[in-house]
Amino acid sequence: MIACARPALESDRALAERVRRQIRDGDLHQALALADRGWARWQRRPDSETHWEFRLLRAQVLIHQGKAPEASALLAEELPPGDRFASLRVRRLMCLGRVHFLQADYPASRRLLEEALRLARQRSDPLLLAEVQLWRGSTLARSGQFDAADQAYREGLELAARHGDLYLEAAGFGNRGFVRLNSSRFDEAIPFFQQALRLAERAAARRFHANTLGNLGRCYAGLGDYAKAAPLLRQAAARLGELGDANAEQIWLGNLGETYHLERDYPAAASCYLRALEISRRLSNSYFTLMWLNKLTELGLEAGDLRQAESCNREALELAPRVATRDAGIWSHLWSARLLAEHGRWAEAEARYRQVLASASAPEELGVTWAAHAGLAALYAAAGRPRQAEEQFRRALSSLEATRSRLSRDEWKLSFQARSLRFYQDYVDFLMSRGAAERALEVAEASRARVLMQKLGLGSDLLRTVSAGRLRRTAREFGAALLSFWLAPRRSFLWVVQPGAVRWFPLPPEGEIRPLIEALRGATEGLQDLIATDNQAARRLYEILLRPAAPLLGPRARVIVAPDGPLHEINLETLLIPSLPRRYWIQEATVAIAPSLALLAEGRLPARRGPDSLLLIGDPSPASEQFPRLPEVEREIQGIRRRFAGSGHKVLTGPAAHPAAYAQADPANFSLIHFAAHAVASPDNPLDSAVILAARPEAGKLYARDVVAIPLAARLVTLSACRGAGARLYSGEGLVGFAWAFLQAGARNVIAGLWDVHDSSTAALMEGLYEELAAGRPPAEALRTAKRALIASRSAWSKPFYWGAFQLYSRAEPF
Repeated sequence: MIACARPALESDRALAERVRRQIRDGDLHQALALADRGWARWQRRPDSETHWEFRLLRAQVLIHQGKAPEASALLAEELPPGDRFASLRVRRLMCLGRVHFLQADYPASRRLLEEALRLARQRSDPLLLAEVQLWRGSTLARSGQFDAADQAYREGLELAARHGDLYLEAAGFGNRGFVRLNSSRFDEAIPFFQQALRLAERAAARRFHANTLGNLGRCYAGLGDYAKAAPLLRQAAARLGELGDANAEQIWLGNLGETYHLERDYPAAASCYLRALEISRRLSNSYFTLMWLNKLTELGLEAGDLRQAESCNREALELAPRVATRDAGIWSHLWSARLLAEHGRWAEAEARYRQVLASASAPEELGVTWAAHAGLAALYAAAGRPRQAEEQFRRALSSLEATRSRLSRDEWKLSFQARSLRFYQDYVDFLMSRGAAERALEVAEASRARVLMQKLGLGSDLLRTVSAGRLRRTAREFGAALLSFWLAPRRSFLWVVQPGAVRWFPLPPEGEIRPLIEALRGATEGLQDLIATDNQAARRLYEILLRPAAPLLGPRARVIVAPDGPLHEINLETLLIPSLPRRYWIQEATVAIAPSLALLAEGRLPARRGPDSLLLIGDPSPASEQFPRLPEVEREIQGIRRRFAGSGHKVLTGPAAHPAAYAQADPANFSLIHFAAHAVASPDNPLDSAVILAARPEAGKLYARDVVAIPLAARLVTLSACRGAGARLYSGEGLVGFAWAFLQAGARNVIAGLWDVHDSSTAALMEGLYEELAAGRPPAEALRTAKRALIASRSAWSKPFYWGAFQLYSRAEPF
């Protein structure tokens, strides 16, 4: 009998270990099948440890699957007394706490896990204690006790790391990220999730890895970086569905829906929300059922489907009292206020908004605070109470700025800026409807280039410091007309700022302008001669965007343009004036581009004195197969060198043109800096865009993020490399890439390209540019003269593709 029993006992242990491995690996279907096999052997022996081990393992799998009632039935019975059941008793309390967590009964969950913690501290099992703290931390976080949650996670993480449990260590990092995510500190959460991903890969923890992908996606969505968020969330939902984790699947489906929602893809958002809602109802998960009902309510309001919005909101308001979180009903009440306002029940709507604001006091509730103030602003505007509306718009802005101030990295600030665009559009539209055109201009300009200005130490409170009067003075100081464009879904605007007045003109909605921009971009990059083909998009865009202002500007105008949205992707100089013969706008105007007019007003710099000094970097060697030597770059460099010879200039070519050489050359001492080399754009991470220089032991790339960190005082930085203007368009910030980076570093003007241009035409353009600069011409005039020479050449280079790519981006001294 003993000989037969021993292998059976070993088999039970091996089977239990296999269940635990499958849980960690993420194959919940297989884990449950194995747990059922062990349970079947010992189901009739409730007095044995093995019975309870498999019973608790079955419960744990069911909990991971979101099946709280089934797990609860397994856990209802108490364990037998005695010290041999002590660790299993802790595990039963942990499982019961998690069941209540799934049922959104967080007070009960917290009590059970506190008892589990007390018992675990009496055991000499550090990994059991680590598990308790990690599960307990999740309950604390969901209850809004974020500091206590982080402390619990930290202890669990330290124990796991000390005792070499990669899975629990990954969970510790992931959960610490989760605390930050749930208090809207998205940028702080990302490094924790990235570390959790690395550890999960090493531990082969597929389920945890998939959930961490979802959490990363949620962070990027929170920062407004939907292009990064959506693939991560789709991947997380699909993997967890395959692994049988329905509860996690519905979480990431819902978050994917929110990403589509923010991108205004309402059908895709509704599909994801409804699939998530169906799963959460099936699992009796009231917390997430409430969440998806709220999301569907919001979606219905935005898409104009009030019937759906009202149906979902009624159900959410009924469910909210049964969800035991401090802020359970806050979003339901916010959307009910919106619905009341839609039906003209303004007094009730106002009271409901006030109720929301009274209950939203924690830092993590800035999102609902911002939305409630914006809702009140819209309510007062519709009720003809403009003073109160303006006050609420200002309070909403304050909430926005409080959220922005908590972000640490530029990429995340840029994405958050895009997320707030809709609010600024509503604010500007409200002001224009009230006839407050100058105030609307101030708000529009206060919304632009916030990250760039902050890095330059400017504009801490732009709505107070940027006034229409100050912009008029700026126009006088620059001797130029300032054009501010604002593209929005309902209607767009152009403001023309001159020393004596600010005038404005209505423009069509963005939806009418964008297709023309895309058509012009396609024709230009398709090497069309826009004049010879009498390009309709170039003509129509002139009629829409510039003709209203033409009588104010006159011939030979000097103009500084603050573009908006897709206008950043074209060169307005290429628009066709309706004259005979046809002419490009560049033939009537000298044009510079400003990230914002506020930057010009706030960042006024004294004129730079003394002769120019040149730092020229380019034609690096050795070349590579991926980045071969540019045949015309040597000609470009030699043409520039001839005009700037002497000891005050520095030229770095060949092996000397390596990335570190830029900082070593003390670029702050030069008034002109020129790069002639290949470049690569990074749409996903624009500050990872790079100029390709000579390879050293380190990689041969000078990154935009490195440029930002090296102070400059240059009058002009020129990038004859490809796509230097920017790799990605951010709402409110424009194209972000090298032009943005050099302006942030302190350059007064930057010349950079919107698209890839042939190096032969670029060499000719640069030769003309530096001939004018050497003759003392200011940057904008020098660039215009060089472009007009190409236009007049009657060669292939007269097409806008060859000269229209390059623009002057300015914060001082363009003329």
